[in-house]
Amino acid sequence: MPLDFILEHWPVLLFYLVVFSLAFYYRKHKSVTIQGNIIVLWRTKFGISAMDKIARKMREFMKLLGYIGIGVGFLSMAAMVGFIFFGLYNLFFKPDAPPVIAPIIPGVQVPGIPFATPFVETVLVIFIVAIVHEFAHGVIARAHRIRVKSSGPALFGPFLAAFVEPDEKELKKQPDTVNYSIFAAGTFSNLLLAALLVPVIMLSGAVSTSLYPAAGLSFGEVQENFPAQDAGIQPDTIYTSINDKELNSYADLRAELALTRPGDTITLGTSSASSTITLGEHPDGSGRGYMGVVGLENHFENEESTGFSIFNWWNFFVMYLAIISVGIGTANMIPVGPIDGGRMFLLAATRIFGERKGQKVWLYFSLILFVIVLVQLLKVLLTIVQGAFSG
Repeated sequence: MPLDFILEHWPVLLFYLVVFSLAFYYRKHKSVTIQGNIIVLWRTKFGISAMDKIARKMREFMKLLGYIGIGVGFLSMAAMVGFIFFGLYNLFFKPDAPPVIAPIIPGVQVPGIPFATPFVETVLVIFIVAIVHEFAHGVIARAHRIRVKSSGPALFGPFLAAFVEPDEKELKKQPDTVNYSIFAAGTFSNLLLAALLVPVIMLSGAVSTSLYPAAGLSFGEVQENFPAQDAGIQPDTIYTSINDKELNSYADLRAELALTRPGDTITLGTSSASSTITLGEHPDGSGRGYMGVVGLENHFENEESTGFSIFNWWNFFVMYLAIISVGIGTANMIPVGPIDGGRMFLLAATRIFGERKGQKVWLYFSLILFVIVLVQLLKVLLTIVQGAFSG
């Protein structure tokens, strides 16, 4: 592994070294369970008393939310199945298209995510999303007076996770709607969290914009042998206009480029000069015009101030939390194996096709989806590894 990669990502490597070392050290402890050699569960009583308290105080309201979550869960499941097959289509017919499914790895640039996932913020976001997700499972279970045996952190292969373990014997005695509501509660809570963050994002953004108005856009890299380079576009130069219109953000640039085709021209301007670019064809084959720039960065007045740094970090964090909350929540509805979506699909399949045939339908469909997802994830992980060892 190249030394520069190690130096750049040492916090990530150290973090995973510590995590896996602890998992290995405690693997024989009575509170640690290893399933299938890749799933590590650390059973604790963390949060269970809080789940009981909320369930007692708002029992009927929690039940209602759980029932609403059933519909949200099945809709999310259908959407994820569609995304997975869309990703498979892209894999064969549009190999340069961004991946539909991508893992969240703290501190690592993951293909399909337009920025390198910051280490500290990603760990915090995953922690918050996982706590909300699993806490919701526990609250809905306790609202139906189902005992929660344990909860705690987990590792699913190399990925951070968390879990809540209801009493399966008690769960099997409950009506299907109760089972569905508990399985879907995690995803529904993640989507609710994202929805609740929307007004926070809007308010925070409005305050930030009023205090620190937009002042242009720069490009981190101008790609070789593309139109932007031919036109003399420079990286790290702040451009303030496009086609004589204000250029305040990436959204302005995207809106203008969406109207173009290969061969069209656009004009980018700074405070003192302008450049005309004859656009090429977009690599994704969409027929849109393409400049050949990456690493876009918005700029603002007084962006060197401490106040701006605080607002900028907060705005990014709440937006990032909302995005990852939706991503992780809906990913849990993929109808595969023992995850939430898999358990909902298994229950539905056995009710529709009968116990024996339903299990076969669940098994075969799960295997097909698992292979498709695995192939797409392996492509992403291979790209990350190639990037680490290149140069």
